[in-house]
Amino acid sequence: MEWREGLMASNKNRKTELKKRRSHRAEMKRQEELAQARSEGRLIGDQIMPKGAIKADVSKQKTCSAGPWTPKLWYVDTRFSCTDCGKREVWTAKQQKWWYEECQGIVESKAVRCRACRKKRKEGGKLQSRKSGS
Repeated sequence: MEWREGLMASNKNRKTELKKRRSHRAEMKRQEELAQARSEGRLIGDQIMPKGAIKADVSKQKTCSAGPWTPKLWYVDTRFSCTDCGKREVWTAKQQKWWYEECQGIVESKAVRCRACRKKRKEGGKLQSRKSGS
């Protein structure tokens, strides 16, 4: 019986040692990723900006939240389905930067309609205002 207990203890020690090695390897990998991101200019604070993303200018962003809010640190291409026609679209990082920083779009907003449906909706509003103004 004692032999088995000794064997179990050594297995526990081995598991502990394996956990330490895995943790050390994970930390070393994280440090390498941080160093690479830093050299590529993709490190923002302690966060790594994805490759292909566009860095955001937080000072130009606007929120409707009265309390604390989370600014966008970068923009990445985002897929969405149009709420009107169901067409799959991509809201590019460049379009997001324009919307949030140039047009002062609220950071909590996101694209929900494709370009064609936005155009139809916009023209529909103009027609109605012309009819009511005549």
